Amino acid sequence: MFSLKKITSSPLLLVFLSGLYPAVFAASNNWFIYSKPEIIFLLVATPLIALGIAAILYVVLSQLSKWLHSSYPKLPILSPASNSLKIGAVLYSFLTIFYLLQITFFSIVGNSITILIAAFVAVNLIAMLTVKRHDYSLFMLLLVALISVSAIQWAYSYSAITKKHNESGWHILGKKHNSNIRLATTPNIYLVVMEAYQDRTTLNKIYNFDNRETEKKLKKMGFVVYDNAFSNYADTATSLLALFTMQHHFYTTRISNNDAFGFREIIGGKLYNGVLDVLKRHNYYIQYVSHNNYSYQKGENVDFAYPERSVLNVFGIYQIDSLNRLLSSMFSSFRGHRHGAINQTDVKPKEALEVLKERIAIAAKSPVPHFTFFKHQLPGHFGGRWDKISSKKINMYLENVKKATESILLIIRQIEKNDPGSLIIIIGDHGAWRYRDIWKGEKGFHATMKKNKLPEDMLSRDLFGVVLAIKCPKGITIPDGLISHVNLFRYIFSGLAKNRGPLKTKKANESYYPNGMMAVKEGVPLKKWVSAPSAWSEHIQRQKTKEKKGER
Repeated sequence: MFSLKKITSSPLLLVFLSGLYPAVFAASNNWFIYSKPEIIFLLVATPLIALGIAAILYVVLSQLSKWLHSSYPKLPILSPASNSLKIGAVLYSFLTIFYLLQITFFSIVGNSITILIAAFVAVNLIAMLTVKRHDYSLFMLLLVALISVSAIQWAYSYSAITKKHNESGWHILGKKHNSNIRLATTPNIYLVVMEAYQDRTTLNKIYNFDNRETEKKLKKMGFVVYDNAFSNYADTATSLLALFTMQHHFYTTRISNNDAFGFREIIGGKLYNGVLDVLKRHNYYIQYVSHNNYSYQKGENVDFAYPERSVLNVFGIYQIDSLNRLLSSMFSSFRGHRHGAINQTDVKPKEALEVLKERIAIAAKSPVPHFTFFKHQLPGHFGGRWDKISSKKINMYLENVKKATESILLIIRQIEKNDPGSLIIIIGDHGAWRYRDIWKGEKGFHATMKKNKLPEDMLSRDLFGVVLAIKCPKGITIPDGLISHVNLFRYIFSGLAKNRGPLKTKKANESYYPNGMMAVKEGVPLKKWVSAPSAWSEHIQRQKTKEKKGER
């Protein structure tokens, strides 16, 4: 029979708990980024791998100890003893925790390896002094307490966020209207979303960079290049959500680190996605291609996605470069994780472009219409605080703009060569964030902006100004009007339906920042940012009421 004493004296249970705690802690802070199968895999695999490594180390060290003891019997310290096993189990357990949670520890001690090592040594000295008397009971109690705290935090976070998401129901507000959209023609559609590619006016005003030549080339190729195009939201997750749902969410989905709850499930078609709903009803084959799978979790409505996801991706949750490199070398589905990358598998940009080339050819020959979403990694945005950005980094961004332009033109030529009767959309997801954090100060937003001598309309362009260019096949005309992300596909569907029905539920072309302020209104960057015209929750409730009444 098992007794409590036997359980608390088991080194296997201690090692198991030392693997379980980092998994629960990491999941409690990032559960919304991963799918349920991935989270379950993390919780099961991490402690089992910790046990497996411990077993291998025990066998190897035991055999080595026996050999050394038989060869050198006068070295008593090498004789196998229960205390040595106890101390070794505790040492290994704390090493596992420190290794898997090193990002968290470094965030506490300020990336000081010296302090981290000192803390690790101190913890193990205490362990060695107490393990002889109390076996592992104190350490197990500590780990159970830590696991419980993380689990409670996780449960509370899950409950609060899912309740907020379900009550708002923002992403299904247009479902009834979308179901009535009927497309008269269904050409292949290519949506190319560029990372932080800004419009010509913004590039000129902020960087004194003349990009008129690109605009001329696009117009010569038959594109309509839109002036005064702005994203409605300031980061990739929130911008793509507005684009694919055709709804304002007012950052109700935003959680932390520029991420959003339900973001990947909605984009990937696991949850209701207005754009995909209309396309699938018209027999479109949906294919996604990118240099990573950051933006989506593939659902049934997405027929092809590259790169494919793997449950192994979940180990990126620990954000450990050495672990990422090891897994990348062992598994092709876990390759190319960049420093600090989480929840994504990266492939080389050239590989993604080659796959896109293949998918264009497949779409062109297919008897059914194809919708191709390609998320480009260029030009990329600034990551540092505004006053820490060097001229070198600015020049690097502008060089990336040039590279992005070359890539865009290459993609367009490839499409026109293989699929000349298609509809092509080129759009930036958000601004480049050259003036990141310039608004932070003790005196409030407006006073801080004035102090730092940046006009607020310039910040609007920095955060929200994007390129937008659309080319339609013959016989299809996009209605005239101001287009932002939230209304993009209303205009596309209106052109394909050959009526203005999809535009009846057109949303305000406004850009918001998470601080509750409006930065752009109907294509005009505001000289002075203003508070949102109404409480966002009230706005969503009003939209839900209209939807129930069937108002247009």
